[in-house]
Amino acid sequence: MLNSKQLLIGALALHSFLALLSESVRAADTTPPASWNAKVGELGDNDKSAGRLLKLWMERAWRRPASDTERAKFSALYRKLRGAGFTFDDALRSTFQSVLMGGPRENRS
Repeated sequence: MLNSKQLLIGALALHSFLALLSESVRAADTTPPASWNAKVGELGDNDKSAGRLLKLWMERAWRRPASDTERAKFSALYRKLRGAGFTFDDALRSTFQSVLMGGPRENRS
């Protein structure tokens, strides 16, 4: 069983890790790097562009094709964030971070 000091150290370590991850995702440009040789077409501030970038990100992050179900789940997260007032870039970065963290959690309400 963990004591309160161990729990506090664990919580601080997790907080530091998440802050670092969040900062690295925030600092990243949402445009794919040239080394990816990605052909995503013309990009704009719209759901179609976000979907193409998200598909590319998921397949690069997971090193396998993303299923339609997986893509739909993350696209829904992106649209929810946009509906909450996030900018195109911020919504994509948050969704990219969710892909890296394993995906959005389902509400258990």
